[in-house]
Amino acid sequence: MADLRRAVIQRLQALQCAGVEELSHTLAESLLGALQEQETAAVSLSSGIQKDPAPVPNCDFQRTVSSAAGTSAAEHTPAGVGQPLPWEKRTVSASGTVLPTAHSSYSPSSSIPASRPGPVSRETSVRPQISGRSGAAAPSSGFPQTSGTRRAPAMAPKRLPLSLDIIVPPHEDYSALAEMEDRHEALRLLGEKVARCTRCIDLVGNRTQTVLGTGNPYAELMFLGEAPGADEDRAGIPFVGRAGQLLTKMIENGMQIDRQEKTYICNILRCRPPGNRAPMPEEAFKCRQFLDTQIDIVKPKFICCLGASAAQYLLDTTTTISRMRLREFRYRNATVVCTYHPAYLLRNPSQKNATWQDLQFLMKLMGLPLPPPKESSAGA
Repeated sequence: MADLRRAVIQRLQALQCAGVEELSHTLAESLLGALQEQETAAVSLSSGIQKDPAPVPNCDFQRTVSSAAGTSAAEHTPAGVGQPLPWEKRTVSASGTVLPTAHSSYSPSSSIPASRPGPVSRETSVRPQISGRSGAAAPSSGFPQTSGTRRAPAMAPKRLPLSLDIIVPPHEDYSALAEMEDRHEALRLLGEKVARCTRCIDLVGNRTQTVLGTGNPYAELMFLGEAPGADEDRAGIPFVGRAGQLLTKMIENGMQIDRQEKTYICNILRCRPPGNRAPMPEEAFKCRQFLDTQIDIVKPKFICCLGASAAQYLLDTTTTISRMRLREFRYRNATVVCTYHPAYLLRNPSQKNATWQDLQFLMKLMGLPLPPPKESSAGA
């Protein structure tokens, strides 16, 4: 059930990232409400089975009791039963009777438009809801039979946050931070907001702390990476691991400027992704407001994107990094250039010469003097 909840939330995140800017809160509430009721039904199902150690009788017993009481089967059916959710399957008994399914407030009128990707499907059927005691439930292929021995208590399903802020990010106004004269204080206040962010489920559960940025907020040059790694997650500072050490050499030995005083460094994401994977589109979308606010506060004249993820998410393009090298782009009044990520250079040292060409191209744009040829090495 937790996997289903995660899939629905990530589907809605992907829809909004794909261009659904005004995702209906009614739709989100309907889907999350349906998931809550499914989980409640699952917990009730597990509890009912464990409380009654007796074997589950056959379907004829329930029909016999209903007939003796002079009550139709429809009167024992909860409201909404028989209307499966899009990710459910109906279970039909051998006699052709449709067994009950968990009730939901979902209605087809609030479904996702046909022009957009459909709802998440599930291969497994949802267990039927029990009415009354567990002994009155009808067995089916998807309903586990009990034995005469008492089973160990079942674990409650893992709950995920239900806040709609996870699906529809709050549009907070950070313009006041960009207008502050003290950029150090503005970044400190932004860092407090970032530390409280819970928009991305996978990232919140994986991070040790958020990683905002490092360097001089009055610098003309900003380096933009993709996401913190394990070392950055522990230190709370971007680019402090092996890739960060190589970046320092590229800046100080290659460009011959001081990293801490002449640059400001940040990432597309402010939380470490699980397994150091690349940022997902919905994650970059959720974190974009923080990135844009950082850029507005620092007001760099030049931005150097390190790697394909940084370049593609910043410039909203699918062009490969090799095609974006040695070219000028514009974003928020800054000149943007692109080069390879230092972590890529550690795996592919043969690309260091190409990266040095990119840095020389950047230095010319900035009006910096080029060093003598014998010192022109990005990682020397």
